[in-house]
Amino acid sequence: MELEGNVSIKVVLVSVLVYGALIAAIAAEDGKCLACGESIQGEATITNYTLSAYADILPGVCPKAFNITGQGLLPIAVLGTNDFDVSTIDPSTINLMREGSAGKIALFRWHYGDVAGPSVRDEKEPCRCQIAGADGYTDLILEFDIYMIVKLLDLQKIAGENIVLNLTGDLRGNANTQGSSFGGSDCISLSGVS
Repeated sequence: MELEGNVSIKVVLVSVLVYGALIAAIAAEDGKCLACGESIQGEATITNYTLSAYADILPGVCPKAFNITGQGLLPIAVLGTNDFDVSTIDPSTINLMREGSAGKIALFRWHYGDVAGPSVRDEKEPCRCQIAGADGYTDLILEFDIYMIVKLLDLQKIAGENIVLNLTGDLRGNANTQGSSFGGSDCISLSGVS
């Protein structure tokens, strides 16, 4: 499939690998495949997609134990890679959530640094972790208030369990990311008694 000039496509599903050309599975709203695994030559603007990003709760710490009676801030890094520049994230749109809870936690503060590299996650044991140190790519380090996390995500009800926390946010609007977002998740082990 060749695209001429600037083309805007409303995307429902996109899986992208970049190796000189854009390789994608792009589905229109009606579910028809527009470019399944085909090389798209030319310049294209793909909007309204969700980019899957690496998230690392408590970067550099393993196992990831989270004391629900603790105070302070919980650091979570969105990891930059060769294919993902974290400066495209709009920090003002970031929320932290967990499945089974309606609560959303807004970001307390953020900064950039190089704290970790992506590590391979075991789908069967999502809380099994590895420490992957700095990798030369800039990461977005997010900090969330621990008290608000415990309260709004109802963590006191599930102390002692392993849970997955999810990050979501929007990408800064430009010609290539307009209307698009990112998502990432990581697992923690809850400890402490409410």
